[in-house]
Parts: sequence; structure tokens; C-alpha cells
Amino acid sequence: MLFEENKSLELLDPVVRDGCSLAELEQAATCIQVGLLCVQESPSQRPQMAAIIPMMSHQKALERPLRPVVCMPVSTLAD
Repeated sequence: MLFEENKSLELLDPVVRDGCSLAELEQAATCIQVGLLCVQESPSQRPQMAAIIPMMSHQKALERPLRPVVCMPVSTLAD
């Protein structure tokens, strides 16, 4: 939800975030977006490894990831 609200950098520890330059924060935001692309539910929606480096170096435009599927643990009934 933070990504969808353009608040991805809130995922970073505040101590780390506060010590970063603007360029470092932009790189962190890119890493978060690429990470979300890599965990899409369908493998066909995930980028191929050959596309990751151009994405990380801003040579290729990043797609907007879909909201990932949330996996909830299955609860068992108590005996």
C-alpha cells in the first residue's frame, strides 16, 4: 500500500533514510519498485533477469507493479 500511496521510502528505517542523499533515496525507491515487480503473482508479469540491470541503472523505464497477492497463514481448528 505504501508504494501505491507514493510512500515507498517509509519502508526504510528512519535512521537509514535520514542519512541518505537524494540520489540514494531515488535508488532505494527504484530497488523497492523492481522488488515488487519481481514478486508478481504470475511469472509472466515478472521481469526477466536480463531486464533488471537496465531497470536499476535507469536505462529502461520501470513498469508499475500490480498489488502483490497477500499470503495469509492457514489457521487450523483447535481440537
